[in-house]
Amino acid sequence: MFRKAAKNLAEAASTALNLATFRYPGFVYGGGLCAGYVPVFCMHGAEPESFEQMLDYLKSNSYRMLHADEYLSVLKGERAIPRRAVLLTFDDGWGSMWSTGFPLIKKYDAKIVIFLSPGRIKYRDRYRPNLDDLACGKWKKEDVTERDKSDQPLLFWEEIAEMHESGLVDFQSHSFSHGLVHKSLGVADFVHPQLILRCSFLELPCLQPEEPDLSPPASRLGEPLFKSVPRLSDTPRIFIDERIRESCMDYVRAYGHEEFFKSPNWRRELLSIMKRINIKSAQRFRTETREEQVRAIRFDLAEAKRRIEEMLPGKTVRHLCYPWHAAGRIAAFESVQAGYATNFWGKIGGRYSSPIPGNPLRIARVGGDFFFRLPGTGRAPFLGIIAGKAARRAREGSPYVTH
Repeated sequence: MFRKAAKNLAEAASTALNLATFRYPGFVYGGGLCAGYVPVFCMHGAEPESFEQMLDYLKSNSYRMLHADEYLSVLKGERAIPRRAVLLTFDDGWGSMWSTGFPLIKKYDAKIVIFLSPGRIKYRDRYRPNLDDLACGKWKKEDVTERDKSDQPLLFWEEIAEMHESGLVDFQSHSFSHGLVHKSLGVADFVHPQLILRCSFLELPCLQPEEPDLSPPASRLGEPLFKSVPRLSDTPRIFIDERIRESCMDYVRAYGHEEFFKSPNWRRELLSIMKRINIKSAQRFRTETREEQVRAIRFDLAEAKRRIEEMLPGKTVRHLCYPWHAAGRIAAFESVQAGYATNFWGKIGGRYSSPIPGNPLRIARVGGDFFFRLPGTGRAPFLGIIAGKAARRAREGSPYVTH
């Protein structure tokens, strides 16, 4: 609880400092759209009311939505900046982009970019409805609106194919695995029922980033969560003896699985198991070599591009968005070698905007929290946006567990 509160406080302080030092685009503070600038927004899922309000706002105020190739042409100075151009990007490929987003995208003839991690994507086990299906009366509203909280929260390949074929949704790369890897022997937490409820499964480290585990998080109850970093960072991975993980998970299964966590001493029991195994023994872990690290990062970037292009015939993947907005020099270099023309981040050089013309490998994005500060009829008040952002963070907490 203390760790969660500390993270929330640190993030709130960082946002306040960024606002006070004018790190955000000028429109956030009440200005117009500056010459030589196209707002690039970073979002994730789509909720029916707020997403439709967003698309309606763009249409009512004569904004023009771009795809990634169009934005690149503008960024390189190959074409003039269209009046009131914006780029809407959505990370991860959450299922709500099908259940809620796609029907509204078609309704408003909108253009968006979705960054996918294809190693996390499955084929459909059964049809999942979207807003268009509610009229027939076969489905409940929550079947549509709760997709991101379901047992299959990400898009299926069949849904991706239909969205791609519409010409409205531009699918690009978010790395293959969206992986975290262990960086130290420090234990941040264990996989337990409450953690599964409050955190995304993407927060669980990838034991095999080249083949991400697609089983439900509940199958990993008891697993130690060591301090981790994004796979695409320059920090080398630590390989930890699989028997440590298996011993903790076996213990949890032997003592009731979920029932085990009702004991007030469950964390102490798991730590004692790890102590008995002598986790810090040199035989229990090793650090990957530089060659292993480069090879793994190269695969993560190249395989993402290859897999999306394989699954969407005729598609060319040229754009990469880094998970957690984090990457090191190795990934930046290997992205170019893999054939990516752009790299999308979050904040770059202390700012959430990129000038035009600009560097295609350093594209900054601003959070969707500030979307309704775009100039136009119905523009939201500055203080209302800030208060809403603070309330949302207090309610949801930090999504980060191990990094």
